[in-house]
Parts: sequence; C-alpha cells; structure tokens
Amino acid sequence: MKFVVFLLLSCCLLSSSLVESSELKVGFYGYTCPQAEILGCDGSVLLDTIPGNPVAEKDSPINNPSLIGYQVIDEAKAMVEAVCPKTVSCADILAFAA
Repeated sequence: MKFVVFLLLSCCLLSSSLVESSELKVGFYGYTCPQAEILGCDGSVLLDTIPGNPVAEKDSPINNPSLIGYQVIDEAKAMVEAVCPKTVSCADILAFAA
C-alpha cells in the first residue's frame, strides 16, 4: 500500500513539474497562434452606458443580473485612475483581480 501511495505521489509531482506556468504572458498568443487577429474588445462587458453607447453590455438584459461584481472592478479602476490616469484598462484590472 505504501508503494502505491508513493508511486501515485511521484506521478503527481512529475506531471505537475511538466505543466507550464498559468501566468498570463506578454505575447502569448503571438507565440501560440501567430495568425490570430484582434477583432473585438475583450473588456467590452465592463463599459458603462453613455450617450454614444445607449445600452452597454453591462446593462444588457442578457447579462444583467447574471454578471455581478462590477462595483469591485469600478472601485479598483477609480483608485488606479487617481494615481495613473488613462494608463490601465478595466480588462487589465479584471485580469489581475482574477
């Protein structure tokens, strides 16, 4: 029994050392999928409704109330904006929050 546990733990440790880091790296998609194109705004669900954007994704009936926690991201964004205006996007803040 001890040998089976040892073997199982050894396999787990070996497999975990072979798995790459789960960090988000700059240029990840350029390396893994060089033909990929940027076709949209990943953070568009974080945009607010404004006169030029009458119904933002955030306020869309299909996303509301299923998507929650906007206030946390909005507060973090406001704090960052106070120190570094127009530097960090909501999508970046969301990635760090995740």
